[in-house]
Amino acid sequence: MQAPSAFSSDIHLIQRLNCLGNYTEARAKSENLLSKIPADELFLRNKLLNEFEISSGRAVLESKPRQLVAALSSGCTYNCIMCECRNEPPWNMPESTIREIISLFPYLECVVWLSGETLAYPGLKELIAEGSRHKNLQQVITTNGLLMDDGWSKLITDNKVAVSFSVDAVTDKTSSRIRPDIDFETVKKNIRRFAEFPADRRFELSMVVMRSNVPEMSAYVDLAADLGAGLARFIPIQGNVCPEEVIFFPLDESIVGPVKEQLAAARKRARARGIDLENRLPVRETDEVITHEPAGMPCHMPWKKMCALTRELTVPDWFCHPMIHTLRSGEHGIMDAWNSDEWVKLRSTIASGRFAEGCSSRCKESILWASYLKPI
Repeated sequence: MQAPSAFSSDIHLIQRLNCLGNYTEARAKSENLLSKIPADELFLRNKLLNEFEISSGRAVLESKPRQLVAALSSGCTYNCIMCECRNEPPWNMPESTIREIISLFPYLECVVWLSGETLAYPGLKELIAEGSRHKNLQQVITTNGLLMDDGWSKLITDNKVAVSFSVDAVTDKTSSRIRPDIDFETVKKNIRRFAEFPADRRFELSMVVMRSNVPEMSAYVDLAADLGAGLARFIPIQGNVCPEEVIFFPLDESIVGPVKEQLAAARKRARARGIDLENRLPVRETDEVITHEPAGMPCHMPWKKMCALTRELTVPDWFCHPMIHTLRSGEHGIMDAWNSDEWVKLRSTIASGRFAEGCSSRCKESILWASYLKPI
């Protein structure tokens, strides 16, 4: 019998064929391989079935999600100016939905745990422990870092959980404006301490770029490197909670020049400091033309990924807007949403080549490269 590692290599080849738009060849290879993978190889069978359904352009899926972003709660007392949670009534993910997510662990490649402040969620330690039992599952948490003490640091690194720290400033003044209830010095101290714990991978720093922090973008790379991060990421502010800070949706043309200058300087600093820089803004360092027409379908997200967000809304990715399905506690769960009318329609639209018709302008305006839209 063929070893699982050999199946993994074959599936990786099929993924690459799908990404290149070679759907006929990918479909033939995946159909042949499905008959060879044992029934108890839940992870590999789901992954291959998913690739088969992508290559076939199917809209109603037998395969389960491979990536899941789970917003556990809106609970937070920090009042960050760009956060929509502060204007919403308290919300917690229903226990039935959490149990369903746990039942999907054997099939998932990645689960991202979110909350108003993720480390404040009461059941997070138990979820991490349960997730760590599944060798193919990569867990990720996002946190502002204020609660990252030695206990959390040890639990996270012992269980090989990836961490993205949400830090939106370089100076105390800007941090106080954006995150008024968070002690910036404590956050930096906690991150430095976390960096001392042995880990399989380096953590990330992520900045929500808005009007107030544009002048600090290039220096942000130095902050990330000084704190021990392996990657600095720029993502655009979304929503209208703080309209004076909104610069991307809609795009404020007066900010394009300064953002480009900061991005170019940040890229140069990242190379010098030896860390990666990821730009997800609808502005690029150069005037290079952005295209969303890679080979084949331009996006595979609705086949692979689900974000189960606050207020029980689901969407394939952050840049898909508006939200496309409501779970409605007690009526619909994750898998009900997965093949709901809204999700099926979105897949059908993309598979038929009508990307511009069915997908969010926020996605099409942003720098979302093929490896993001069609992840391997």
